[in-house]
Order: sequence, then structure tokens, then C-alpha cells
Amino acid sequence: MQVATSPLNFSGLVPSPDGKRLYVIEGQQRGELVRYDPQSKQFVPFLSGMSAGELDFSRDTKWVTYVTYPERSLWRSHVDGSDPLQLTYPPIQVVLPRWSPDGTQIAYSASQPGKNWRIFLISAQGGTPQRLAAEEKDEVDATWSADGVQVAFGRPGPRPDSLIYLVDLKTRQISTIPGSENLFSPRWSPDGQHMAALSRFHETLPFRFQEQQMVGMEP
Repeated sequence: MQVATSPLNFSGLVPSPDGKRLYVIEGQQRGELVRYDPQSKQFVPFLSGMSAGELDFSRDTKWVTYVTYPERSLWRSHVDGSDPLQLTYPPIQVVLPRWSPDGTQIAYSASQPGKNWRIFLISAQGGTPQRLAAEEKDEVDATWSADGVQVAFGRPGPRPDSLIYLVDLKTRQISTIPGSENLFSPRWSPDGQHMAALSRFHETLPFRFQEQQMVGMEP
């Protein structure tokens, strides 16, 4: 039985000792964008200090993509804030956007209430998003190969099927990277030779590619 509705988020639910009441924490996610100014040695507002986060910059450093809070919509703009464009709308919620190496597309994870997280690709000029894969499992943490022809991703959080998955963007075939057992949240290096990932034991581990396998390195 639904006992309450609110535009805010509920968390920390605890029943009263007599079982007649519920105590919850109600809140709304907010953020503030700032940048570090090396001359003043202070953090100053970035993009007018808007409520947003999860920024990613294009390789030519001319564009930035970000997620606005609390609605978690995806936007992109020039780094000076000009030419802003909203790319997704509620009730879709977005996390972890990533620019393609050529700056023409953005990969991101999105979900709606009660549904799995899926990775989508969308043009930097807007339009209809495309599903990265046809799986019915959670997909998060998209990271592009250096040549932009592959995207790697993981599953959210430590779980039994934690592996690093690889999608060929031409064929949309999915494979797993040998040696990536118990790893998630991958980050590909710009030269394509290395990848960092989190382990199920909450360690950040660097790896290198050797014949399409992930080989551990000293942290």
C-alpha cells in the first residue's frame, strides 16, 4: 500500500516502536559546478554554478556534457556555457555521460522508475537515442576505445556477473574481456593501451591490454 507521495526522495525508513508510524529522511539532490582558478587559488563558479554534475569534456576541450540535478537530465554546451542543448527529458534519469573520441556522440546510462539501467548513444546535436545493446540486464559506465569503434561497460556495483563487457559498434556484438572477472566501472585510457576498473573489493586497479586480455599491474 502506498502511504505517501512526494517529488523528493525518501531514504532511511524506520518504523516507530509501536508500529503505527514511519520515520523517513526526505531530500532532493542538488549540486554546484565550480572550477579551480590557479591565479586566485580558489574555486569559482563554473557554468554559472548551476546545479549539475558528472561532467565530461570533449577531446578538443571545446564542449562539455553534464547531468542536471535533481531531474538528472543530460545536457551539452560549449565550455563557456554558450549553445546549451538539452538531450534527454524526465522521467528518464541519466548518469555518467561520456564523449566519443571524435566529439560527435555521447554515451550515457539511463533508466526510468522500475526499469534497468541501459546504455544509449545520442548525437551531440540531439535526436533519437540508440540502445547500445539489446540485453535485458543493467549496463553502466560506458567508456570509449581510442578509435571510437568499441565501447566497454560494466554492471552497477559488486555483483556475481561483474565483468567488463565490450561492444563492437559496427556489428553490435557483445563480448567479455578475459581477465576482467569481478571487475566493474571501467575507464579506458586515451591511447587505448590501458584500462582502470574497480574490483568487487572496492579497490581501483590498473590493467593493460595484452592480446585482448586484461593483465593486472601494480597500483
